[in-house]
Amino acid sequence: SGRYPTSLFSAYKLIGIRERRKDSWNDVAFFLSISDWAAWELSGVAVYEHSQASETLLYDVAAGNWSEELCAMFGISKDLLPPLSQSGSNVGPVRKDIAVAWGLSADAQVITGGGDTQMAIKSTGPSVGDMVIVSSTTTPVVKLEGRYITDKEQRTWTSRDIKKDRFVFEANAGVTGLNYQRLKEVFYPNEGYDIIEKELGENTYRHCTASLGSLIAGEKKPVLRGGFLFPVPIAHELKRSSFVWATLMDISFAIADNYKVLAGVSGHDAAYIWACGGGLQSKTLRNMIAAVTGREVRVRAGFDQASAVGAALLCNETFGRDDMQADAMSNEVLEISKASVEEEDRYKNFYREWKQTREQCRSIS
Repeated sequence: SGRYPTSLFSAYKLIGIRERRKDSWNDVAFFLSISDWAAWELSGVAVYEHSQASETLLYDVAAGNWSEELCAMFGISKDLLPPLSQSGSNVGPVRKDIAVAWGLSADAQVITGGGDTQMAIKSTGPSVGDMVIVSSTTTPVVKLEGRYITDKEQRTWTSRDIKKDRFVFEANAGVTGLNYQRLKEVFYPNEGYDIIEKELGENTYRHCTASLGSLIAGEKKPVLRGGFLFPVPIAHELKRSSFVWATLMDISFAIADNYKVLAGVSGHDAAYIWACGGGLQSKTLRNMIAAVTGREVRVRAGFDQASAVGAALLCNETFGRDDMQADAMSNEVLEISKASVEEEDRYKNFYREWKQTREQCRSIS
């Protein structure tokens, strides 16, 4: 299955319905991911895309097929599994009633999509061997592989990519983007991200650290209680931006530790990491990631709407509309964040403080 079994994945949800809602279960003809369900509603054709099937625990990621062994293990009939469809395939026309109701062309087609992480990855235009950070509600850190690979210590996930015969080797830093958004609502409810960046640049007070539930692949005990640590009595230099800065440090260090896990298993020689997703709008955060990983952090135009950009690119490719690619994404790198040796050394000290804070929070979890 390419991943350790948890209730996050479809098989356990199906078992829950079967065991607790028998009447509903008896009426089930097939099941779909949310995006494949949307395609079914639009087209009337039920198919399951490979990167989404990777999330079910019923799919053989290495072989690229539904697994009879896993279905038998969970007691789920293969009759409930729709045919698999390659991302970018033309499912068929939009249903006539929907086309009329929505004012769509009668020629409008439904295209098989893919997982939101995989769509975001596509927006960066990466190659096999590249690392990509996709930051939204959570932050997957992935390496693109040309072969099926797993971590013997079972710290990571492996999925199919939307590109045929390519795999996504993943660790996840947890609800990082959500933490940042909620901190913004507390400290900057009426200001934009530009104000946050301005204040981060102006505030040189660096004696505040945070542990806010970020995840690191392989940790045996989760951090369930978190907070901020700073010297007391409270210094007059402690500002609201100090708490944001500490939050960004927590995010960047968690990303870096997950990156190290992936690199330790499968290697990474490139001098850069691609980055995308709304959670990376902060230039300060991108600079931090560059400093703590020792790699350039590269973003392309439209990186903050990466999944939508990836979907547009996919549709353009399906219809051979290469002339429209420039409208969806510039092929030029928009920005490169690169740290100096002095910055890398400074962040090594910050990292030690962060690890101490994390362990203190873990001790009371």
